[in-house]
Amino acid sequence: MRAEATAKLEEGIAACLATFDEEPGVVTDWIVVAAQQRVDDNGETITSVGTLLSVDNMPFYRILGLLDQATTVYRAELGAHATRESE
Repeated sequence: MRAEATAKLEEGIAACLATFDEEPGVVTDWIVVAAQQRVDDNGETITSVGTLLSVDNMPFYRILGLLDQATTVYRAELGAHATRESE
């Protein structure tokens, strides 16, 4: 079941990426970072964050490289947004 779900996820990622580029490439690696919440028996909200990797044995340098690239892009976008708002 997990292999089937992972294959569907990869198909979805490829389809989304194809909308960004007229000549999409082949998806080689991906990471999904997701948060989920639940309410415990005491009414407290509990949040957990999980990651899904394209392969279970993805090397750490690939994981960190992908996350660092995404973080760098979002920090730059945040900085540009803050600059526009202050003008």
